[in-house]
Amino acid sequence: MSDYTKNLFRWIAVLPGAWLAGFLATFPLHWILYFTLVNGETISGVNIEPIEYNLYPFVIAIVFILVGSKIAPKHKLKTSVILAVLYVLFIIGSVILGLQNGIEMSFGIRTLGPIVGLLIGLFIIWQKSKYNIKSSTLKILEKCSWNIQALTVHDKKTKQGILLSKMDDIYLNCEKNSCNKKILEDKAKTICTLIECPKNYLENSDLGYIPKKNLTPKEQERERQVCDFINELKSYFWLQNNGFENIYFVPVEENKKTPDLKGEKEKKLFFIEIKTLHIPRKEENDLMLPYIKVKSPDFNHQNGLENKIKYYIEDANKKFEDTKAQNRILIIYSNISGLVDISYMVGGYKPKKLDDILGENFFKEKESKYNMKIIIFD
Repeated sequence: MSDYTKNLFRWIAVLPGAWLAGFLATFPLHWILYFTLVNGETISGVNIEPIEYNLYPFVIAIVFILVGSKIAPKHKLKTSVILAVLYVLFIIGSVILGLQNGIEMSFGIRTLGPIVGLLIGLFIIWQKSKYNIKSSTLKILEKCSWNIQALTVHDKKTKQGILLSKMDDIYLNCEKNSCNKKILEDKAKTICTLIECPKNYLENSDLGYIPKKNLTPKEQERERQVCDFINELKSYFWLQNNGFENIYFVPVEENKKTPDLKGEKEKKLFFIEIKTLHIPRKEENDLMLPYIKVKSPDFNHQNGLENKIKYYIEDANKKFEDTKAQNRILIIYSNISGLVDISYMVGGYKPKKLDDILGENFFKEKESKYNMKIIIFD
């Protein structure tokens, strides 16, 4: 059975499954009360009918919400809200129908039970779905970054939620070292000072956050710097997984350009510079328009691509020279794949990697010329 079919059946089962679970939950409640209050070892002989009468609405409501959300394959928080609304409408309809048929209504603890159950159920699901950021660096970025705030609205088990959790774990790992923690926090604060902060991007949108195309040019520039910062973090994680030890972020020095990271491997000290190759601003802005205008981007790749990479290599070399680095690594992240993929959908272009665009010997020649290892993530 395909995932689509499984999800379809799960969506169909949400409402009846939630109702059935709520009804069935009354049975274990009855037996728990019976064996603890009617025929219990400590307490016995209690009339549990009034207790059941008042607790049943609460139990049915909270189980209805929790089980319905559990059955839903995704959008669990939104599903639970819809279920709560349907439950309230059902209660209102039942009251109106009862009044029309001359049934006397009494209001008391039993009346509040469903409302309390629904609210507690919603709160539990909200707590489960919301990821609480732990690292101090990411908390600083969350106050001002569209990218980070957009990740927080997703359930923990989604791709976006897992990504945020992984980022948070890596930041926490970095922050175990007081020097790294100070440098990371200072970088995050610097990024946030580019525009007025704090900033809330989680308003008035079906997405849960405003679309990226609504950001101002300054905000878009800041998000590029956030992306650069996150790639430094990814590089830290990559170094850890490839045998490097004693990895530190290099402090920024006044009037001196320094690499981003340093670490040891096989008793050698390495300096690492991280660069991010972004989609050109004009083409990125065109891609965010209601109708995509980029019909035939320059696939050799974009104008100035080779010059941009040469600048990155020369800039990294200058930093290595200033720090008298013997063992040098330049890591380049290519974010142009988004442009390639979208243009492929629009115009039928086949996505390319940097080696395909610049030639397989381009980076080998630069490695030999500048005495550095160049690693590409695209």
